[in-house]
Amino acid sequence: MNKVMLIILGCLSGGLTLFFLAQDSLPSGSFESNTRVYLNEKNTRLLVPTFVKIEFTDDRYHLFFLLDGRTGFNSNGTVSLSGNHLRFIQEEHERIFPEKAVTVTEQAFIRNGAFSDSFELQAIDEDSFLLSGDYLSLYFESIDND
Repeated sequence: MNKVMLIILGCLSGGLTLFFLAQDSLPSGSFESNTRVYLNEKNTRLLVPTFVKIEFTDDRYHLFFLLDGRTGFNSNGTVSLSGNHLRFIQEEHERIFPEKAVTVTEQAFIRNGAFSDSFELQAIDEDSFLLSGDYLSLYFESIDND
């Protein structure tokens, strides 16, 4: 009876350890998102296509964000994970065609620090995840498996 209890306790503690370790692991590799962003601009509701590519290497990230195929930014820096909250700490930011950001919302999307925030990381499976912030949710899929 003691051996059975010991085996059960060992399995439970091993499973819980793996569960908590898996929760605190950063994504690794390259991911893309082709998501439509809902914008409310001057009482007009728009669905604006975005293209986002993000690469994670250890605790670093490189992000390419393109809004409506016209304007966007490149950003890189460090990333940290606490529980299921992913925080981007931006070190460099370069706007892409800032003159094409004509609306206030577009200008807000490409401003310095636009992606320096805490996002909730929701793993879907090994190859995809969802990043959710206060005003933005993006679905990412791995491009390393192509």
